[in-house]
Amino acid sequence: MKRKTIGLRILISKIDLALLDVLGLPLITTTLILPGDDVAQSDPNEINDKIGHQLDAIIDGQRN
Repeated sequence: MKRKTIGLRILISKIDLALLDVLGLPLITTTLILPGDDVAQSDPNEINDKIGHQLDAIIDGQRN
């Protein structure tokens, strides 16, 4: 049975809003769970180490 729901994220991040403004297009995102992993990736340094060579950019928008 197919789900009839969607998830929406309300943007409050200045980085997200700036990307939307510059691109003028909607953003589509997904959770990064690599093959063999049980949890989502969230550390930009680990992501870079594992698959950085396959990506155009990694934006670390974590708040300090």
